[in-house]
Amino acid sequence: MDRIISSVFFEFFEMLLVDTLLGDYAGFHFL
Repeated sequence: MDRIISSVFFEFFEMLLVDTLLGDYAGFHFL
């Protein structure tokens, strides 16, 4: 059970981190 929660949390955190990095890169790139 804990492993499933940890996996889901990791996937969510990874997606959020990648989205943030891409957002910052796009912001600076198109600035």
